[in-house]
Amino acid sequence: MNRSLFQIPPRRREVAFTLLEVLISSAILLMLLVLLLGVCEGGSRFWNHAERRRAPLREAGASLRLITHDLRSAVITVDPSSLVIQTGTNGVNSLFFLVSHPSDHRPGTSIGDLCATGYFLAPSQHEQGEQDLYRFHASGPRVLEALASGTLPKLYASASPGSADTELLARHVASLDVRPIDSGSISDHPSALALEIITVDANTDSLLARAGLNLNSREKLLAQKGARLGTVLSLPPVRQPVPPQ
Repeated sequence: MNRSLFQIPPRRREVAFTLLEVLISSAILLMLLVLLLGVCEGGSRFWNHAERRRAPLREAGASLRLITHDLRSAVITVDPSSLVIQTGTNGVNSLFFLVSHPSDHRPGTSIGDLCATGYFLAPSQHEQGEQDLYRFHASGPRVLEALASGTLPKLYASASPGSADTELLARHVASLDVRPIDSGSISDHPSALALEIITVDANTDSLLARAGLNLNSREKLLAQKGARLGTVLSLPPVRQPVPPQ
């Protein structure tokens, strides 16, 4: 009898992963997941950082356009108080001047079109250690009385954050630089101004507060972290003194 009919065929070898192969695959998969999470987290941080810089830059750009608009309507006379550029701490400037606003740009209760306006930096009312840009605007009898009595500088000095005639324009502004160009021959007033606003994010604003009056540290921070916006603007010609009305 043929014995081959009764032989049991050999068992086919089953294909499977060894424990070592499973461990190596799991380690590779885990590394890929860690890398993927790192890329996502880095992209999220980059987007958040860009957004933190974009918001102050947008506010500073709108502020620069408003300053330019007001200066084009400035009423500059031989009186030095009609245009005042003051230098504060850290070389930061403030700008105050008379302006003639059309009826659609002033309160309905104001008397006449002559207003006093100004732009200055002051500590933030929202976050300690931050610095913001503010706009001062006064109209009506206050301006006329100050003009008649020669007390415009006192009126400018009343500008302060939180007062009724002062509004917040832009947050995280590190510098407002106002440089006169080509002083006119009629008076000490310039014929043009170079304006520059440097804006930073909240973290850099805190670092600037720690730097205090250390100009070298401040300049390095602004050079590395600051975003600069600037323009050069011709001023209206100098007028004769505005008579009280």
